[in-house]
Amino acid sequence: MRRTLAVLAVTTLALTACAGGAGDSVGPGSLAGTYSLQTVNGKSPPVVIIEDAGYKLEVLSGTYTLNVDDSYSATASFRETEDGVVTPSSESETGHYSVHGSSVTFTDSDGFEIDATISGSTLTLVADGLTARYSRQP
Repeated sequence: MRRTLAVLAVTTLALTACAGGAGDSVGPGSLAGTYSLQTVNGKSPPVVIIEDAGYKLEVLSGTYTLNVDDSYSATASFRETEDGVVTPSSESETGHYSVHGSSVTFTDSDGFEIDATISGSTLTLVADGLTARYSRQP
């Protein structure tokens, strides 16, 4: 159960990192590119997002690929440690995004919607007590 909640929290981070900067109106094509996770709560990966009684979940990396056709894919890599046993894992998601002035709404393949913000090439997302910053790669 702890892992499921943690993966949901990080996947939420991975699924909600895109929008327009304050006062900017952008179209989906202008957001196209790959964005890589830079920090979670101000720390560079790997970052512990859950630690409790012999259990630890760390996020190792994350990326978004936004396409000009308004589709996206997101991935996140994790390291789970339980009672000293380390297990790597990853999660991925696909869906579509829409631009509304300076915000973007992501709709994943299950119909779940999430909003986020962008300033320049930095995407910032706040969800479930975590703040993730992604940077657009050249």
